[in-house]
Amino acid sequence: MSPFSIKRPLLAGLLALSLSTGAALAAEPVGFGTPATATPQGFGDAAVMSIAQLKADAKDKEIVALEGRFVERLEKDKYLFKDRAGDTITAELDDDKDWTHVVKDQPMKITVEVDRDWNSVEVEVIDAK
Repeated sequence: MSPFSIKRPLLAGLLALSLSTGAALAAEPVGFGTPATATPQGFGDAAVMSIAQLKADAKDKEIVALEGRFVERLEKDKYLFKDRAGDTITAELDDDKDWTHVVKDQPMKITVEVDRDWNSVEVEVIDAK
């Protein structure tokens, strides 16, 4: 028996294995709850909530959107945000971003990360339009 006759099936098997592994690596991510042709979850617009809904239901670190107005400066980078229902929440505008487009009492849609402690709920503003 020639050494080449043993190596050919082995090489063919390794080639088939590497091709099938490459195809698996090129496939789209799974487990996001959407079909492979849709965009991954968490990268589109966040669902708009009221401040009352956010305080009642939102989880710590959850990304949501609020519509309302900045009505008062509380301290260095903390502002009071008020929605149409009149509910308010403390919103942090991190000082490492340019927030000059934010104007007091002007309608805005903000995307926020919920900061829930055991006795309070605040939000950190990610984006404001």
